[in-house]
Amino acid sequence: MSKYLPHIPGFHWQNNADHTGELIGLPLIGLGGVLIVSGVLDASFLPLAVGVIGVVAGLGLRKAH
Repeated sequence: MSKYLPHIPGFHWQNNADHTGELIGLPLIGLGGVLIVSGVLDASFLPLAVGVIGVVAGLGLRKAH
């Protein structure tokens, strides 16, 4: 099934592994944001700390690619 498809640009087939940072990083940022808000509203340190770590890790994954 390795047909030549002239109507599809080549870059769509080459860098599929580069999207893993975005696919993992974006949910980490969202979940971290929810945990930060939960930690602030409940005045609890643990969800706040885990949320900050999640946001930092998500941003790091998005910048890495």
